[in-house]
Amino acid sequence: MSRKRRFWIYAFITALILFLARINLPELTLNKMQVVNFGLISKPLRVALLNANVIFFDYASIIFARSEADSIENFLLFRKVDFKKRWQAFDRKFLGYLISVILIHMFLYNSRNWIISSEILAGFIIMWIVLVGLPMYKLPNWIRYVLVAVAIGIFRVLM
Repeated sequence: MSRKRRFWIYAFITALILFLARINLPELTLNKMQVVNFGLISKPLRVALLNANVIFFDYASIIFARSEADSIENFLLFRKVDFKKRWQAFDRKFLGYLISVILIHMFLYNSRNWIISSEILAGFIIMWIVLVGLPMYKLPNWIRYVLVAVAIGIFRVLM
């Protein structure tokens, strides 16, 4: 099974969890939906676990896309491609991951804070694109993983 197919199955399961949580969790109020989607929450436990699932999904989407990028990283390194052309080369590989991230975050949108959530989602997409498209060929894998985790953590703390 390909990596992209496994990720889409994971995205479907996450979307199903978010859909069912939105319907069945009484403690998931409209205000907490935005925090679960883009912030950090610690109480109540079920909402905190839902938040952890969304955070892990964001992390996994970036890591899977980065691993796809590693397959053509050396080719682009020798060609000395700039960021814009690099993104165009990665476009076909990354678009599936980015669409799934957008769809997952759309499950927790609500009508009360739609504009704020859209602005935060736009900021998250920009961060996602930079983390995926940033050339990290000189860094070891563990530093890449830590860098992605720290960037997601800082983004969520600031929101």
